[in-house]
Amino acid sequence: MATPGTDHKSFFRSLYDFSFGTFVTSRVLKVLYGLVVILYSLTAVVAFLLLLIKGGVIGIVLAIVFVPLLYFIYLVVTRLLFESLMVVFRIGDDVRAIAQRREGPGDGDDGHPAPTA
Repeated sequence: MATPGTDHKSFFRSLYDFSFGTFVTSRVLKVLYGLVVILYSLTAVVAFLLLLIKGGVIGIVLAIVFVPLLYFIYLVVTRLLFESLMVVFRIGDDVRAIAQRREGPGDGDDGHPAPTA
């Protein structure tokens, strides 16, 4: 039996799962991160070319030094943000797995251990 959050339902089926038994976050974050990297890369290339073409001496220095530096900083910060979001959801999966391992025969129906005498 698959645990909630780890079912491999189709993406669209998961979107209409009103019990939130499956999460789409990890799949969405992968695609979103790819789009952000593409957007940052295109922006950096355009900024680099514009500064080279229209920036004069100062523009050339900015293009060579600051565009790659800012691109790298933005990419690192974005990656850290996305990894932080993924960690939160993985912690939830791990806690759910630990709780399911602790459940056993004689546990209460409400998911809490049965009272001991």
